[in-house]
Amino acid sequence: MFLDKKKTTPWIRAGALIIAILFAALYIVPLIDINSGGPPDQNQATSQQELKYAQDVQKIESLLSTNPTDTAARVSLGNTYFDWALYLALEKKEATEAVKKFEQAAINYQKALESDPDNANVRTDMAVALFYTGKGDQALAELKKVMEKHPDHEPAFFNYAFMLEKMGKTQEAIKAWQDFLQRFPNSQNADAARARLSSLTSGQPGQ
Repeated sequence: MFLDKKKTTPWIRAGALIIAILFAALYIVPLIDINSGGPPDQNQATSQQELKYAQDVQKIESLLSTNPTDTAARVSLGNTYFDWALYLALEKKEATEAVKKFEQAAINYQKALESDPDNANVRTDMAVALFYTGKGDQALAELKKVMEKHPDHEPAFFNYAFMLEKMGKTQEAIKAWQDFLQRFPNSQNADAARARLSSLTSGQPGQ
């Protein structure tokens, strides 16, 4: 069953919120035969977009080759891989390639955290990337670190509840959604959280 991204109001990066449709793209939607193609102009646009991501990665890696401790550049590289993964998952429906890019994003976020371990946004983004590479337990552990040190960091709490739900940890997810709503009752994502909580407590998991 496809998941409806309209049921959430996600942030992308800078403490990304999980995107429901992306979960479908990576784990439910079958891969598209890229050789079957679409209209020529669409294929050309796709090639240009992928070329841009590749060029951006090359530029940042060039900067890091001369200054490997540049934390900002390392985060930028992680962000570029993260965005590339989203593009592959949502636009091209290439799940396997998307996972590879999420892996690279996680690696670079981890390296950035070595010099800036208290960066809540980067750790949350890394957790999202880890989740989409199938490392759910590790992602939850990283989010717990953020939640403990930054109890006002909304994306971490939203992602934590969403991951628990998608991992089938229903009772834990219910408590996590309740906690989210207690902490952030006026959030722009409160309605989405209430809907997911309602679906869980009624015995009909959110889509």
